Amino acid sequence: MVRRSVHKHHRCVVIQYPITQLRARALVPAEEYYLPELLVAGEMFKKVSARVRPHMKGAKLTETGGIVVGTPKGDIHNLGKDIFCVLAESSGITVHDLGVDVEPAAFLEKLEETGASYIGMSALVTAAFSSMQEVVHLLEEKGVRKQVKVIIGGGVTSKETAARMRVDAQTRDAYEGLRIVQGFSKKGDWKRGNT
Repeated sequence: MVRRSVHKHHRCVVIQYPITQLRARALVPAEEYYLPELLVAGEMFKKVSARVRPHMKGAKLTETGGIVVGTPKGDIHNLGKDIFCVLAESSGITVHDLGVDVEPAAFLEKLEETGASYIGMSALVTAAFSSMQEVVHLLEEKGVRKQVKVIIGGGVTSKETAARMRVDAQTRDAYEGLRIVQGFSKKGDWKRGNT
């Protein structure tokens, strides 16, 4: 079904299907998800995105070195991060995915290696907050904080968390995360080195 859909529909439609199913089946009135259905939806998403990735050749945004993405030290959840990565790649954004339980210094190492303009960190547990804060601290210490947009996301994050950590944006939704990066990119062709 996925193979046929890739040739028949736009890649975002194919990627959106498992996410729509997740919301339709797992969302309850209190906006809580049932864990077994989250796990099934996550596995469905991984299989669909693995088949869709080879066909994803989105129009490249102005080259910025892309975005360094990861789930910081203290958290091993990856579903939201993985959804964002697939959406970003399909939209032409270069994604450098560090995985889960990532040490703060690794974000900076990848940033320096790639020249990325953005760092995206996702968390589903508050144990990752200190690592997120450490990433911001390291950026400040290196004197590059004003050159890099930092975005946090995940179910435990909030606008208050973002303000406390002094990051540039916060979201709980992968689609909104993509719109945030695209918005930063369009504002005066923002990229690393332009503040």
